[in-house]
Amino acid sequence: MPRISLERKRTSLLRMKHCRNSINGLQEQIGRFQASLALYDTLVPGSERWSKAFTQLSHGVEDLNSIWLTEFSSSPGGPISMNGFTVYRTRIPRLATLFDNSVLKQVNVAVDSGADSLSISD
Repeated sequence: MPRISLERKRTSLLRMKHCRNSINGLQEQIGRFQASLALYDTLVPGSERWSKAFTQLSHGVEDLNSIWLTEFSSSPGGPISMNGFTVYRTRIPRLATLFDNSVLKQVNVAVDSGADSLSISD
């Protein structure tokens, strides 16, 4: 009877050591990922802001056609600005409302080209 109990404990101990080794390996991998993320953040400051803006834009314009965005710009810590053209003037406010706190700065009508230009700042 004591011999069976000892064997069970040894087996259990081996399983625990295997689990501990797996946990240690995963913790090392998490550490490497965190270090890589920290390095990426120093190389590309503000990248999360652009990712969020482009994701929001791509999801929001699925049903908006006839809009051509020609320029995106931003200064560090400043607003993101975009410029472009559209055939239908009603599309401009719909595009502006995709972003929280956005301000539609300017709409120019270009009669000769048949398209309205837009300028939006977030």
